Amino acid sequence: MPTHYLTIEPDLKFKLIALVTVMRGYRLCWSINQVFHFDFVKQADLVIENPRKKQRSSHDHFLHKDNLNLCTFSVVANGSQSYWILPEIKQVSYLIKISGEWHPTTIGDMIEKLNKIPNIQTAFELDIDNLKSKDNLLLF
Repeated sequence: MPTHYLTIEPDLKFKLIALVTVMRGYRLCWSINQVFHFDFVKQADLVIENPRKKQRSSHDHFLHKDNLNLCTFSVVANGSQSYWILPEIKQVSYLIKISGEWHPTTIGDMIEKLNKIPNIQTAFELDIDNLKSKDNLLLF
């Protein structure tokens, strides 16, 4: 009997903004809430387990749902004590994942406003296709 393989391509139809900051997650989301009039709410920490290395990491996770524009914003800490969601860019502190319908010019405006927030050293859009560990982005 022949062997059949099923290949599944992950749905990577979202935008990703990287933030470099020294702020804690709750303070960062509070600052973003003030600028954009969002309502980020703390979610259960994103827990990632690596059974091979017997490691477990916990990452801050915040969520805002925009019902008017039908999109969702997730803020998650890139690194923890033992694991990085995107290890190829360890200098990035937090990731903002934008799922749904957002216009590219709106992303540019958002990045411009994020760069004006005190204690955010830089904010920039990441090209998901060029990331080696892009499958980790499906975790949140």
